[in-house]
Amino acid sequence: MAGNGFACCLNCQADGEWTSPYSTPHCPDQQDVAFSDLDHQLAVSKALAKVISSTIVHYSLPITGSDRQSDFVNVLIQYPNAFEYLVSCTQYTVGVNMWVGPFRIYPALFPFQVVIADPSFYISGTSLVALTLNLTITVYSRAEVPGWSFEKSPVNFTSTVTSYAKGLCQSPWPGVTCSRGTVVGLNLKALGVGGKLRSSIGLLTRLTTLVLSSNAISGVLDSSLGYLTNLNSLELASNQFTGLVPHNLSTSA
Repeated sequence: MAGNGFACCLNCQADGEWTSPYSTPHCPDQQDVAFSDLDHQLAVSKALAKVISSTIVHYSLPITGSDRQSDFVNVLIQYPNAFEYLVSCTQYTVGVNMWVGPFRIYPALFPFQVVIADPSFYISGTSLVALTLNLTITVYSRAEVPGWSFEKSPVNFTSTVTSYAKGLCQSPWPGVTCSRGTVVGLNLKALGVGGKLRSSIGLLTRLTTLVLSSNAISGVLDSSLGYLTNLNSLELASNQFTGLVPHNLSTSA
């Protein structure tokens, strides 16, 4: 081939390290089929969008001892992706009049605990004596978890795969572990997914770990699980499976 003017241009990258900064998409194959079916049947992307995280913040609020309007405290509390707050104070105090979000807190209400179902809120008020209020704020927020993304196959690539798993084994996918372009681990434990497993799960033949426990997955275990001959760890507990364990699965495990 030497001495010619050929130019090599990949339409897609077949494999490689999981987090390599590829400039070309991966070649769609049977892994794309399996993940498309998983997402359709178990609604994984929807479940990922509902993942909630909580953070406890200890907040000190100094208040100048005065009843003058100029000493009025007004502080905005806002955290990224937050949708709810639990605010509590264990101090006993007198002479304090304040608002925590929509709730007015009188001295007789100390100590207090309130729930604020808003993405942000204000703490405001005055005190007759100088003091520092020590508040505990639990922040509930939508976790910034990237979802599973599907689209059409790469341009100019001929494939029978109709649903392309964008970025699979090229960028991090929640619950997915890859090795050189191949999925070797799938962990959806306690994600709140439900539905039935399709036979396409058996296309992930390089899986060494499959964790689906603590969900609401139902139906019988498909015999295609027996094709996962590389499995070292299989966790299916606390679901709604029925029927018998496939013979080929029990002999291959």
